[in-house]
Amino acid sequence: MASRDILKDRRRPHPQLYVLFCVLTEEAAKFTKNLSNVEGTETDSVKLICEVSKPGAEVTWYQGDRELPEGGRYEQIADGRKRILIIQDLRMEDAGEYNCRLKEDQSETICRRYVSLHSFPRPPKIAASL
Repeated sequence: MASRDILKDRRRPHPQLYVLFCVLTEEAAKFTKNLSNVEGTETDSVKLICEVSKPGAEVTWYQGDRELPEGGRYEQIADGRKRILIIQDLRMEDAGEYNCRLKEDQSETICRRYVSLHSFPRPPKIAASL
């Protein structure tokens, strides 16, 4: 069969009409700016910030393997491509690894960082008066 016969299908009413299919795939969301380690002092607040490639991407925040609840001392903010976790009224148990997980379709990307806390020296307790 000659090449001109492959391109022209004479069985169609319009042999010059061709249909072109174009499949567009969207790139999966990813982190474009990772978290930084942060330091804080008891009773202060800290802010963890990462950035994602898509403004509509949803993330989930964790301390270690524990998913953090929305509300209370934890404020989760989506501001454009920034994803922010604010931890208020820091306590010593807030120290440790935090991660932001970006899940899309079947893949999951994780960004990990650490929060270090410093405590104020506590005044000594008086056991008995003299």
